[in-house]
Amino acid sequence: KQKQKQKQKQKKGAIGVDGILLDLGVSSHQIDTADRGFAFMKDGPLDMRMGAGSAGGLTAADICNVFDVKELSFLMKKYGDE
Repeated sequence: KQKQKQKQKQKKGAIGVDGILLDLGVSSHQIDTADRGFAFMKDGPLDMRMGAGSAGGLTAADICNVFDVKELSFLMKKYGDE
C-alpha cells in the first residue's frame, strides 16, 4: 500500500524531501552568551538587543524598569506574537 501511494505521488509530480532548513532568527551564540541578555540559564544583563553593545537604543532592562504598565501592555499586545 505504501508503494502504491508513493507511485501516485510521483505521478502527480511530488518529490521527496531530504531535509528542511529553518532560520529561526537567533543563533545559539546569542542564546548561550550571558552578556547578550537572551540566556535562560546564565546570569547576565537584561539587554536583548540583536546588536549587543549597540550604541544607543533601549535595553530590555530599560523598558522593564522605566515603562509603566500601560506602555508594557501596549508592547505585549502589539508585538507579543512575533
